[in-house]
Amino acid sequence: QETDPDEKARLVNLYKERDLVTGMCGDGANDCAALRAADVGVSLSDTEASIAAPFTSKIQDISCIIKLLAEGRAALTTSFQIFKFIVFYSIAQCFMVGLLYYCGSDMTDYEYIYNDVILSFLLALTFSKTKPNKNLSVLRPSVSLVSFSVLTSIVGQILMQCAIFVIVVQVVKQEPFYKPIKEEQEENFGHIVGSFENTVAFYTSNFQLVAASLAFSVGKPFRVPFYKNIYFLLALVLLSTYNIWILVCPDKYSQDILMLRDLPQEFRLKMLIVNSLNLLFMIFYDQVIVKKCTWYWAVSYTHLTLPTIYSVQISVVAVSLKK
Repeated sequence: QETDPDEKARLVNLYKERDLVTGMCGDGANDCAALRAADVGVSLSDTEASIAAPFTSKIQDISCIIKLLAEGRAALTTSFQIFKFIVFYSIAQCFMVGLLYYCGSDMTDYEYIYNDVILSFLLALTFSKTKPNKNLSVLRPSVSLVSFSVLTSIVGQILMQCAIFVIVVQVVKQEPFYKPIKEEQEENFGHIVGSFENTVAFYTSNFQLVAASLAFSVGKPFRVPFYKNIYFLLALVLLSTYNIWILVCPDKYSQDILMLRDLPQEFRLKMLIVNSLNLLFMIFYDQVIVKKCTWYWAVSYTHLTLPTIYSVQISVVAVSLKK
């Protein structure tokens, strides 16, 4: 005896009334009502059911749900990563530009192009290509942009990197080779763009963007590790190589077009060490400290146990037609 289509829809609504995210699999016209009522409807055929369901599977059984969940969690995680990266980049660069204006300088046009068009665009484009993890985890990604983990990650990283900008600018002012901007303004009859403050801030921002893309590039349990993303790995190698090159031993063309000031080799090596340590700490902060703080906050303030926090609240209604 064939199941009544209205009963299938009522069953789906019963799950939803219990605040459960409900999926429905169907392969016939009598499944259309339930597929429309479900939070996630998956059609197992190319017939009428595919019109009512947002997803159509070429696999004619409910094993496609595993792949659908993996793809969905990876897509959600990737969206959050790009959001955090863009917010971090925008606010950090805004602070850097404001700091340079306060010092009487600014970024050059080609520095803006390198940071905006090359660094941030290529990193965001490539690390979003990381594929989902084939093994479905019992953990679930964050579903809110204002969650504790997201805010802790973004705010913490921004505050630390803004502090780094202030530190490197103050350090270069204490060096014997430093020439105050006011003296250069008098020599150049007004406002100047390239300066020692601009040079050290630009070097620092280059390493920060690479570090942020690595820190926000979450792998397991929802996506494969970043090193399996060949596009992202290639972008990291090329951009990091160029960043190190223009810092340690810049060629005359890059130095002239970016309007970078000459720095002693010893100071360049110090900057390389500091920026490398900062890169490692940014990754450590996001991948270790934020995760531990998130877990502590969840247990302490939501009074939830581990099974409750990490339980999978997705019920798949598998419907088999009996004729």
